Amino acid sequence: GGNVFRVLMDTEGMGVPEAVHWCAARLGMDLDKYLEDAGDGPDPREGILRANDWAMAWFAEQLEGSAGKEAREYVRGRGLVPETVTNFQLGLAPPRGDQFVAAAREAGIGEEALLQGSLLRRKPGEAPFAYFRGRLIFPIRGVAQKTHGFGARILGAGEPKYLNSPETPVFKKRQTLYGLPEARSSLVKERTAILVEGYLDAISLHQAGWTQTVATCGTAFTTEQVRVLRRYVNEVVLVFDGDKAGRKAAYRSAETAILEGVEPRIVRLPQGQDPADLVAAGEGEKILAALQEAPGLVECMFREVDERGGERIHRERALKNLRELAGRMTDPVRGELFLDEVASVFGVSRQALAEGFVSPKSRRAPEPEVAPPVVGEAAAGSIEERRLIRLALGSAAARRVLLDRMA
Repeated sequence: GGNVFRVLMDTEGMGVPEAVHWCAARLGMDLDKYLEDAGDGPDPREGILRANDWAMAWFAEQLEGSAGKEAREYVRGRGLVPETVTNFQLGLAPPRGDQFVAAAREAGIGEEALLQGSLLRRKPGEAPFAYFRGRLIFPIRGVAQKTHGFGARILGAGEPKYLNSPETPVFKKRQTLYGLPEARSSLVKERTAILVEGYLDAISLHQAGWTQTVATCGTAFTTEQVRVLRRYVNEVVLVFDGDKAGRKAAYRSAETAILEGVEPRIVRLPQGQDPADLVAAGEGEKILAALQEAPGLVECMFREVDERGGERIHRERALKNLRELAGRMTDPVRGELFLDEVASVFGVSRQALAEGFVSPKSRRAPEPEVAPPVVGEAAAGSIEERRLIRLALGSAAARRVLLDRMA
């Protein structure tokens, strides 16, 4: 039952506005006309989105033209095939910014929209200039396939190596995931997301068949990004660099996911290697093994403590951090189950671990005491059994804890 909008919402994870805009774009309909007729007026963001879509197409043309030779060689060197380049609409911003300015003027793209979208910048008393110059361009699109912003990698030496669009009315880094339009159908099907840090990492994993991959846009993994993924998945596999900074970033990201009700698993790649390098080297089996074996946060922290000799100070620090994380969970049941998992993995008593733990439930205002009903033992037991079954059905962490205890 339902209609075309419901199909898109169920299969692609769109909201109602996204589904309406997607259908309108496919049919060549101008929604602004209907908004004006309704008295709301045109969406002020539409000018920026149209300018961004034009810029994406123009950058792609430059990559395919004579000026794109160096960029095409770089892309081939990273193992990307032409079909992948086309699917992700990669482009080139030429070194001379006046080319972009002249092309936009010739195409009738309004200067104000380009300035609002930060494709042009202007210093006081000077003419506007192109923000992106001499860089490989990665368009960043929303779920309705509109271009919200751009990432850019410098070709050759220079800093910064990567440059992203500044915040605009249509581009919010904390709310955006690169590759989401391309990954959406796989996310809905697999119910698991793979999260990487780099645009090339995301593209390389898509090309290798892991089409449920998305990337952050130059930020840490944010609460807003978890909430976007939560529309599609129950689990996220975090793929970060294998160095110390990468491990810390993975732990922070795992905590963010857990607090928003998404189960994290952590991939530990060899130090100095990233997914794009492994795919380019034909070592996809290493990635597959790492994805399949990726442990959860508790198991990952236990392994790290064990690798460091199991010293008491590291063990205590890990247990303290995990206990504090449980205390920040808004659902007291999830907090208690998480502590059960920590106690089981680290081999400590549940009672000792719970000392000093303040559950979210106890932080709320006290409720008036009500005398418990008197029930027979059989009835009480059946209630508890039903609770356990409900927990096991709704939580992978609960199932692991229950299965361990039954064994």
